[in-house]
Amino acid sequence: MINRFVTLAIGAGVVSALTGCITIQASDPYPGMGNATASNFAVHIVDPNPPVAENTLIDQNGERGALAFERYRTGTVIKPERMVTPGAIGGGGTSK
Repeated sequence: MINRFVTLAIGAGVVSALTGCITIQASDPYPGMGNATASNFAVHIVDPNPPVAENTLIDQNGERGALAFERYRTGTVIKPERMVTPGAIGGGGTSK
């Protein structure tokens, strides 16, 4: 029983020590995509980390956003206009 416990403890120590040896390189375009299914999925992604996603300074108008929020809160949302494309073929929708 004690030998089994010692063996289990040593095994757990070796496994936890080896997990520290796994490194993800900064040049790896798909970190964490190790198995075949995930690798196949990863090659279909155009760019998993696009530079544009780092831009957190999104240009927006606070006054206009506040007015839109107030319209939403009071239930007076401006409904969008219906857009019709002349000469459109197909589509499957209903026309009025």
